[in-house]
Amino acid sequence: MVYKNNSIFLIIAIIITMIGFMLRVTLITFGLPSKNLALSTYNPDEQNNFHTIERWNVKKLYLPSGQVLHWGNLQLFLLVGSLGIAKVLGYVKFGNREFYINNLKETDKLYIIGRLISIIFGSLSIFFMMFLLRKICNTTSSWILGGITLSFLPLHLVNSIYIRPDVMMMFFCLTILYFSFQILDSEEKRNYILAGIFCGLGIATKYSCGSYLFLPIVAHILKSRKLLHKNIMNYILFTIISFIIGCPYFILEPNSFLKAMKHLLSLSKGIFIEEFGYIPAIFRYLTWFLPTGLGLPLYISSLVGFFVVLPFFSDINYKKFLLISFVIVFMLTTRANFQALWHTFPVIPYFIIFAVIFLNFLWNLKTRIINFVAKTIVVFVISYTIIYSFAIHNLYFKKNVREECSEWILKNIKKGSKIAIARSYFWTPPVLRQYNPPYK
Repeated sequence: MVYKNNSIFLIIAIIITMIGFMLRVTLITFGLPSKNLALSTYNPDEQNNFHTIERWNVKKLYLPSGQVLHWGNLQLFLLVGSLGIAKVLGYVKFGNREFYINNLKETDKLYIIGRLISIIFGSLSIFFMMFLLRKICNTTSSWILGGITLSFLPLHLVNSIYIRPDVMMMFFCLTILYFSFQILDSEEKRNYILAGIFCGLGIATKYSCGSYLFLPIVAHILKSRKLLHKNIMNYILFTIISFIIGCPYFILEPNSFLKAMKHLLSLSKGIFIEEFGYIPAIFRYLTWFLPTGLGLPLYISSLVGFFVVLPFFSDINYKKFLLISFVIVFMLTTRANFQALWHTFPVIPYFIIFAVIFLNFLWNLKTRIINFVAKTIVVFVISYTIIYSFAIHNLYFKKNVREECSEWILKNIKKGSKIAIARSYFWTPPVLRQYNPPYK
């Protein structure tokens, strides 16, 4: 019977994961260099990966962090390795900048390989979220709701198509959470070792994952009621080893690493808004970033799950761990010196878990009339999330307004004319962004 349930779980989980994968892979060509008419894409951060690795000399162990100083190195290693495999298979061609400027379709392939890495890790995050929720809630409805939610989560969907470390980091956050719950159930040595390996790799992907460093320790204390233990030493040891493997410039470039840490640990005044002046970053998370990234119904569901349903959670240790670890991660994440929507990724797993706890509670209510209303609410929240996601997907899938603007300029303005417009990553039409534009 257990084998049958596991088989059903794997089949459904794979189907949901593949839906998430297909949704993301259809956006892989968004704003590529051949559309942007430059070596960069519509996302200004993606090019930093290539600016950095072109300076590498692996034979001499010269691996400068360059423009991705605050990201870590693991994503770059996977990118370089994937490009090497693609070169052997004949998919990509290597050359200098002039070659790529004159062959933007070849440049596209470099970005496609890098974006595919993010999409794969984004899809694995969906799969692992279902594993995690199956463990926490122990109901079929919970992990199905969680898998569908993350598959269509607007914030996760959009960021899965960029060569950035955020989605990859979130995958490692989920694995750390999972093995922390494993520690709550059993003090087996392997749980600590695996938690350490994934924690080190997560931090080596992006330092924001460092907020998860304390989670296995919290789980251990809740389980054994003592801090000093050989398993904790195993956890710390494997965290350090895997971090150095994933981010060797910690040793090769200690000054750069210290500079990055100093920046990361610096406290900000908050976020400046003209009408209010400086406001705490945590306020901006709760009033703007999370409602926008999750969608308002799902965000409200997560708050209800946290404040109303979680206090009645049956497993006391699970409840304590969720509360304590969430506070740690949330407070550390919201103290960052710079804020943007994708910086919320460390806290996203918790908000999905809290939302699913609430939605799963509604779905499994027994009273007939109340059950109908409850299921209607669940369907509304999930449907809204899916529609919201498809609306954003449509913006990225159809022709971009910058491309339409380029076509209009070429059609209506004589070549050689002067055009007064600011050059910016975010709105300049490709026809004016290219290296030798036909206009002044």
